[in-house]
Amino acid sequence: MVNHSSRINKIRISKSDKVFDIVNTTLAIIGLIIVLYPLMHIVACSFSSGRAVQSGRVTFYPVDFTLQAYVVVFDYKDIWTGYLNTIFYTVVGTILN
Repeated sequence: MVNHSSRINKIRISKSDKVFDIVNTTLAIIGLIIVLYPLMHIVACSFSSGRAVQSGRVTFYPVDFTLQAYVVVFDYKDIWTGYLNTIFYTVVGTILN
């Protein structure tokens, strides 16, 4: 009786599969950069001073770090109303479904 568990099945990867994997990975990395760069820029701007943003000094990292933008946003009453509406619709929608 032959022990089949000791055999190792090797799957050969063709050259076209390797090329596909390389192209696919490259395109995925390019797509990731295209998505992440603007997101990182917006986050850096949100933590930077208004002058630094207006002068174009902000790239990846905040310049003249401040939380003033968040203070202004969270002091705005309608933001909290919208947030509470979102929570309400999510909870009620989840319960009803």
